Amino acid sequence: MKSPLGRVEQTPRTLMALRRRPGGDPGGEPAPAPEKKPTRFVGTVMISADRPARDIHQIVEAIIEQLTTLPGSEVSLKLEIDAEVSSGLDRAKVRTLIENATTLGFIDKSIK
Repeated sequence: MKSPLGRVEQTPRTLMALRRRPGGDPGGEPAPAPEKKPTRFVGTVMISADRPARDIHQIVEAIIEQLTTLPGSEVSLKLEIDAEVSSGLDRAKVRTLIENATTLGFIDKSIK
């Protein structure tokens, strides 16, 4: 029903019709919340001791570059080495390993 000024009167029936239409009354049903996107990737992979450069190169191309090119991304990497030498390590090898690890900035290093 139109009022004398040419506007549609807001009766319960017209308000319900507005709520069902897109762009209708803002007091209608709320819009669904936007989908929450994942914000973190964590992965662990074994790398071949025989060909580590090849494996690491593939990981850099397939994963790391995909993440570092995203705006606002913060990516950190950690390389963990676990070596067992059944014959044992002589003093010279221990000294070389500790010196190299220190020079390369290893955070943790130990010989047992």
